[in-house]
Amino acid sequence: MAHKIPFDEQEYVGITRKQYLEYEHSQNNSDEIEDEAIRIVWLKKLKQALDVLTPRQREVYVLIVGYKLSEAAIAAKLKISQQAVSDRYKRAEKKLQHFRE
Repeated sequence: MAHKIPFDEQEYVGITRKQYLEYEHSQNNSDEIEDEAIRIVWLKKLKQALDVLTPRQREVYVLIVGYKLSEAAIAAKLKISQQAVSDRYKRAEKKLQHFRE
């Protein structure tokens, strides 16, 4: 059974199925490359943002935002008070605010 070409053949007279598939593949690669470029830019911005935090603020921020741990769990893990966790997180949020604008 022949494969059906997913476009109007009248519009693309002279294009073979192979040429069409190569074109589609190039478009998909182009999208993947664009997605990867966006991801790289985003990661660079994230690194720049996290670099403005102190090591302690960064640690708490990553545990809360990245790992979704509670302040109580972080306090127990780091052997600090829950208030210290809350303070570090609030300071981190304040420093990172301008990166979101």
